[in-house]
Amino acid sequence: ACLAGVFSFTDGVALVCQRGLLMSKAPIGEMLAITCSKDEFLNYKTNTELALHNSRNHCVASGSTEDILVLEAQVLTNGHTCKRLKVNHAFHSYLMDSIAKAFKDLFINITLNIPKIAIISNVTGTWLTPDEATSPDYWYRQLRHTVQFSKGLKTLLAKNSPLFIEVGPGQSLSYFLQETSKSIVAKAPKVIHILQAKHSNESETRRFLNALGYIWQNGI
Repeated sequence: ACLAGVFSFTDGVALVCQRGLLMSKAPIGEMLAITCSKDEFLNYKTNTELALHNSRNHCVASGSTEDILVLEAQVLTNGHTCKRLKVNHAFHSYLMDSIAKAFKDLFINITLNIPKIAIISNVTGTWLTPDEATSPDYWYRQLRHTVQFSKGLKTLLAKNSPLFIEVGPGQSLSYFLQETSKSIVAKAPKVIHILQAKHSNESETRRFLNALGYIWQNGI
């Protein structure tokens, strides 16, 4: 959103910092990554919420410690694999409701603009509208509701996007991309990573230059 001009770089940094501070003051909770489909997750009978839908076989649940324990037991009984995330709060769940007003108030002195480039919304999984981009309510929903990452990838794959660039350490997002693309496109999408994997001995400079070269070879 910052790159698209929705808000300035300075305001973007301030929002990220204040957002993190407010979320850290929300009630304590936990998150559980589960290897299962969205439908399989919704069949579990707990008070947890679907925080992230990353790919056709990867979901993340969010809720209180007690509810996560109940869900974890059900998941293991059903033969699915799961892993607790190293967090102290239940992001993208009802436990964020307590910071709604304080977060929206952050936008009182921030100018929100219509994006100059197209953006996929993690709230809807489709293109961000001008009304959404300029609404503090939307940006609260972005931290409160399910991250529709898999649906967003499907929206991009439908446009036959030729190249994906993962900006960040590791290759987890690329894995979700490959999983999601299997049922949509015949050929796996091209993907390149800007930073090396966590345990790689490759230099950061070499990794970055190799990525730039690959991007240039693909016409950018």
